[in-house]
Amino acid sequence: MPKLKIQEYIAKYRAEFPDGRINRELPAPTDTISVVSDPENWHCYPDNVVRIYLSNYGQEVWVMGVGDYQHPTICNLVFEELDDACSFIANRPDEISKQWLVENGFDFLEIPISKAERID
Repeated sequence: MPKLKIQEYIAKYRAEFPDGRINRELPAPTDTISVVSDPENWHCYPDNVVRIYLSNYGQEVWVMGVGDYQHPTICNLVFEELDDACSFIANRPDEISKQWLVENGFDFLEIPISKAERID
């Protein structure tokens, strides 16, 4: 897989997540990007790239989210300490797999269907 040019990706897909979805004032990198290492089992769009971001819900709840172009949040992980969340982001692998996320305690969300389906 070719090396991802992060700044070019961010510029191209800046509208990927609306401003309200990412807290840009946190002392943590919210433009952290990783490549999916097992695209056969986990399809992300575009180009098998996921974005990792950090949000705050209340005093002691820090939520790290992983999402792609179509689904801003695919899975998330809750931290009680900001330092722990920042350390986790800083030490993540550049290529992540669905198995790695599961092993590290991420909860996968139900991904909504993209179009209406008839129920018989």
